[in-house]
Amino acid sequence: MGLSMGPRQPLPAAERINRWLNLIGLFLNVVGVLILFRYGMPFHVPTGGAVSLITETRDQATIALEQRYEIYGYIGLGCLIVGTVSQMIAAWRAQ
Repeated sequence: MGLSMGPRQPLPAAERINRWLNLIGLFLNVVGVLILFRYGMPFHVPTGGAVSLITETRDQATIALEQRYEIYGYIGLGCLIVGTVSQMIAAWRAQ
């Protein structure tokens, strides 16, 4: 009364593509969320390198850091968008 462990039938190409689209989408979503948790959303009020409001000195290292965080934020957001679209396409193709 056990299950038969016969040879597995290969999946149709459309189903394999849908599975890969889902896996890629999930992976990109996780990567995007991790990047956004680490670097934050790219939409914030930049300080422009100002160390404080009183002295109004500019720090080039702070400016470079803000630009790097903004780029990483956009990359994370892009990963989320591409991952979500990939999963939507897989779900749409499955119907």
